[in-house]
Amino acid sequence: MSVIRLVLLAVVLGMSTHGGYASSPGHSAEAYASHLKAAPLAWIIDIHDDKDGTPHGNLLLNVQGHPVMIARGIDEHFNVVSRSEYAERKFPGLAVLACSGWWAGAGDDFCVTRRGHRLRVYRREVDEGDNGHQRFRLVKTIRLSA
Repeated sequence: MSVIRLVLLAVVLGMSTHGGYASSPGHSAEAYASHLKAAPLAWIIDIHDDKDGTPHGNLLLNVQGHPVMIARGIDEHFNVVSRSEYAERKFPGLAVLACSGWWAGAGDDFCVTRRGHRLRVYRREVDEGDNGHQRFRLVKTIRLSA
């Protein structure tokens, strides 16, 4: 099985975030860098499947045109969670960005909140039986430039 490489960006504009940017031979490094700078805050989901179909990769956050590592060596497929799903999936209402990863019956949810010039990134582990009742824990604080 060939390696599948996916880079998915979701721009936070208070609307559904189903758009993305895929890394492929048709996209140049310059186009990708330009896309990052145009997205003030976005997930960068860099996941590939190994020869057995198991996902591996990293979760980053594009912050003011710069990628920031959030989780390294994750083994899940991730999707951006739209704001309209926050209440049903028990994401904080103050979150400005959220994503969810899942593989083989377990996964992780991530969300980002903003207060002043700081972003706070939270993570919770989820599995088939918990229905989203796990609590988010702070994993990273990012200071924004003015």
